[in-house]
Amino acid sequence: LEAIKKPAGGKWFFPGKSIKHGWMNPQKLNERFVEAAENLGLPAGRENGLTIHSLRHFMETHALNHGVPQRAVDIWLGHTGGKTMSAVYYSLSDDESQNFMKRLPLGFITTHKSGD
Repeated sequence: LEAIKKPAGGKWFFPGKSIKHGWMNPQKLNERFVEAAENLGLPAGRENGLTIHSLRHFMETHALNHGVPQRAVDIWLGHTGGKTMSAVYYSLSDDESQNFMKRLPLGFITTHKSGD
């Protein structure tokens, strides 16, 4: 992101010059992000690697896996309507799944053989 210079005095990192609200169209934002990533030699674009969407996906997963409440993550990602986005962005890794399973108090479960 350092490859994209923030305009002096602007409150938006990615300002939109022709947008009355002051923020950039998401498609233009992604284009600038991909361009900056490529300038840094990083794999970028829908076919090759990093996109704004992939960063949102990472942030949702990383935050939830580290115990940040779902509502906080939704607000960070701009989802203020009460609709959770974890179904869209959250990915549960095998390691995290195992760690979560270890937290559950399942000591009461025993293995039974058929016919016992």
